[in-house]
Amino acid sequence: MSPKWVVAVLALLFHLSGASWTATEVPFPSRIDELHHVSYIVAMAEAPALFPDFERMRVLDGRGERFTSKGNHLNHPSPYYHLMALIGTVADSGPPRIRLLRMASLVLSGAGVLLMLLGGMALLPNLATFAAFAGILVMFPKLAVVGGLINNDNLGVLAAGLCFASLARLYQGETSRTGVLLGLGIALAGWTKLTVLVMVGLAVLIGEVLRLGAVADRARWPVLGIAAAVGSVGVVPTVQNLIGYGAPLYIFIRPGHNFIPVADRPDLDILTHGVLFFHHMALKWPALEPAQWLQSLGFAAVVLGVLAVGATWAVSRLGRGNAIPDPADGGAASLMAVAYGLSATATVFIHMAFGWEMFRKMGDLTAAQPRYYYVVWPGVALAGAVALRLLPAGRWRFYGTLAVLLLLGLATIQIAAVSAALTGTPLTPR
Repeated sequence: MSPKWVVAVLALLFHLSGASWTATEVPFPSRIDELHHVSYIVAMAEAPALFPDFERMRVLDGRGERFTSKGNHLNHPSPYYHLMALIGTVADSGPPRIRLLRMASLVLSGAGVLLMLLGGMALLPNLATFAAFAGILVMFPKLAVVGGLINNDNLGVLAAGLCFASLARLYQGETSRTGVLLGLGIALAGWTKLTVLVMVGLAVLIGEVLRLGAVADRARWPVLGIAAAVGSVGVVPTVQNLIGYGAPLYIFIRPGHNFIPVADRPDLDILTHGVLFFHHMALKWPALEPAQWLQSLGFAAVVLGVLAVGATWAVSRLGRGNAIPDPADGGAASLMAVAYGLSATATVFIHMAFGWEMFRKMGDLTAAQPRYYYVVWPGVALAGAVALRLLPAGRWRFYGTLAVLLLLGLATIQIAAVSAALTGTPLTPR
């Protein structure tokens, strides 16, 4: 086994260890809407529908045995729930087995992470840089938390991984089957979650805009055409929502869930709401909320890495007459990192605008959720790894990499689990 594969396997095992711990130790239902996802699964097992009537969806009781009159706020496309319903009903004619469904979701998440690692392998020829990428990638705090729970974000991780690995092949000049794979990833993203489609779509579009006039690679245009044709299937659920609900997503509004009377809402304008939105994002960053200041330092270090790579890439492009450096020296990785970083930035502002509308219409202040950004995290990890190469070789680079990984590690479920075991404190991820 090559050294890169050893690193990849160790990184994947790190992710699976945290997800497995979550799957086996966190009581059902977890606070990350797990009962709502199981309710959706049972609904699809009882009355399969490609386009469910979200207004009629209900939530199971706490034991997952019978439906209550409480509405289900989930509004995602149905494929994940059909898959889990099939697995659950094959294994048990009664209610789906929670442990089995958690493990099935873990397999989806693990496959997605493996694809991300394969993409990093293709982009980063240097072993040390790839090791830094792999470490940063699997230390996204909520990745292993959600990976061990029943949640359609695990299918989203698979879609994001397929897109990332396909784009890595495309950026390396490989065109054989790349268009079909990328298109399948985009289509799967759209049939999983609108946020996944938006982030992946922006990364692809921004990357191609940045490459315009920079490389004479005409072979990529037919590949992109194939990807667009196949990936267009991913907009079908959104179009169906526009037809059925007059909006890209069905929005569940019920007093006692996320609707707060105007008289009981805090007095916020759009600017103060924006500040509060970012404050909530920071508090929700680690595997277990709220964040401590040391845990926030790891995220801050990676963000600085993204900015450093973006600035370096921009200067390099201006200085070379719009020429992208050869992929062998990290140019493709830098370009892809910039595309994903800009996608993340654009999505944050879209997300914040959506949160403002949710607050204005319903008084809801729960929109800020950093766990959604697993889609662009492989690009962020890429930027972090490339940025560490900007440090002087030797001691500075080694200790810089170690510091970033240690700071990120403080926010992971693995560290939280060790702490819980030592103190006897039960963990309730949210």
